[in-house]
Amino acid sequence: MAQVFEPRQLTRRGLVLTPMTPLGTTGLDDLRSQISGDVLGDDLGRVIYSSAAGIYQVLPLGVVRPRHSEDIAQTLRWCEPEGVPVTVRGGGTSPTGACLGTGLIIDTSTYMGAETEFDVGEDTVTVPPGANYAKINQVLAQFNRYLPPDPSAGDYCTIGGLIGTNSSGIPSAK
Repeated sequence: MAQVFEPRQLTRRGLVLTPMTPLGTTGLDDLRSQISGDVLGDDLGRVIYSSAAGIYQVLPLGVVRPRHSEDIAQTLRWCEPEGVPVTVRGGGTSPTGACLGTGLIIDTSTYMGAETEFDVGEDTVTVPPGANYAKINQVLAQFNRYLPPDPSAGDYCTIGGLIGTNSSGIPSAK
């Protein structure tokens, strides 16, 4: 199994990394019993979430695929006293490695992308963080509306990742 490292301090020569102990499936059993989403701690699940659209690879301690916002809140409550770092992941389309982390990855794209509400009178759209950007624009096109950002990975990225990494794309102003 690959060694996982945790950033400890920033020095003049760079970031000092120290090994972290993987949580494994048994270390995550407590969290698994507290949420309705999936909790992955096995090597395969961790390796799948160790890379994205860029050249970077960072092996996380584990992965949570929440079904609703309460799963995210409970995961954060579980991580805080343990000092486990958290990285929220959308579609994994960032070439900069923004969705990678050494702690717990929260993947909002698996279950939190279906419900989209559009209010024509108020000109608002309400979506969960895992909603696909292209699908949002398909819904908005029915009302002659669009979401102005135009990221290069628009067919695959999620609204949470797009907002979280400020990925508006070059031709975003129309």
